Amino acid sequence: MDGSTSFLPQLGLMQPARWVTSKELHLFLFMVNETVPVCDIHYSSAIHSNRVMDVTNWHGLYLLEDMLSKGLQPSVVTFANVAGAHRQALLDELEGILSSMADNGVIPNKVFIETFLGALFPARLTAAWTVDDVRIRLKGTSRHRLRVAKSVLKDAESRGVRLAQLSSLTEQYLQQLNI
Repeated sequence: MDGSTSFLPQLGLMQPARWVTSKELHLFLFMVNETVPVCDIHYSSAIHSNRVMDVTNWHGLYLLEDMLSKGLQPSVVTFANVAGAHRQALLDELEGILSSMADNGVIPNKVFIETFLGALFPARLTAAWTVDDVRIRLKGTSRHRLRVAKSVLKDAESRGVRLAQLSSLTEQYLQQLNI
C-alpha cells in the first residue's frame, strides 16, 4: 500500500485514525483485498492491534463482523481482543460481545474473563488484592454492570473455567450483594 487512506470508506471511517497507518493493518487489508486466504488469527491480530493503540471500540467490532461475514469462526482470543478494545464501551456493547460469543459457541477462558471485567469496570480493579479492595473500587458502580459481572462469572464457573485471582475476588464480592 502507498500509505494513502483510500481504504477508509471501506472500513467505515471518515478520517484517518492512528491505527489505520499501522503496518499490521496495511498488511491485513492487503491480504483481504488481494484475496490471500485469511484466517481467524489474522483478524484477531488486527483487532488486537487496534486494541493496544487505544482507538475506538467500533473498529474491533467492524473487524469481528467482517470476519463472521467471511464464514470464519472466531476464537476465545478474538473475543478477548474485542473485549479489551471495549474499555470505554457502553454496557449494551459489552453485552453484545457476550451474545455474539454465545451465538458462535465460544466458551470463555480465564483470560477472557479478566479482560471482560477490565472492560466492564475500566481501571477500577487496578491493584485490588482483597475482596475489600474490590468492594472499595466498585463502590458506585451501577447495579446493572454488577449483575452482568456476576452473571459472567457464574457462567464461567459453571463451565469449569478456573478463575484468576482478581476474577475470584470479584466473584466473592459480588456473591455478598443482593443483586
